[in-house]
Amino acid sequence: MKKLALAVAVSAIALSAGSASAATWMGQQFDQPYVSIKGGANSVENDKGYHFETGYEGFAAIGYSAATNVRAELEGGYSTANLKGPGDINTYTIMVNGYYDFTCLSKIVTPYLGVGLGTADQMLDGQGNSWEFAYQGIAGASYSFSPNMAVTAEYRYLGTTDVGHVNYDSHNFLAGLKFAY
Repeated sequence: MKKLALAVAVSAIALSAGSASAATWMGQQFDQPYVSIKGGANSVENDKGYHFETGYEGFAAIGYSAATNVRAELEGGYSTANLKGPGDINTYTIMVNGYYDFTCLSKIVTPYLGVGLGTADQMLDGQGNSWEFAYQGIAGASYSFSPNMAVTAEYRYLGTTDVGHVNYDSHNFLAGLKFAY
């Protein structure tokens, strides 16, 4: 019985030490919440004959990074692009994103892939305002300045179902900051 108690105690200590080291591994913090902000440029495509200039966008997210290299976040975003001619398109998004971080490749640079599902509200020339299903694919990398802060660079493709006036496809190039707490 004493050997079993000793084995359980040693196992518990070993597991807790492993969990503590997993929280900070290769310069990245895991098993904790984070916030991020991103901004960049977008290129909008559509199937209705509208031609857009390069636009800009911004996103803010709150998420949780697990020790298994998996992250999940809730993100809100805004983007705009001017029509070539008068008018513009404004898009608001609410997305749930999931990521996988490839932490084994570098101590401070972490490539990642992600997918997102949610909704987008689009207004073309101030008209529309209908929320539609949205989806996105994400590929990027983060550079850790410290265990709690990283800069990010990413590409994402964002698409929506047909909202009546434009089938929205957007190629997005973003830079951002991620803060763990």
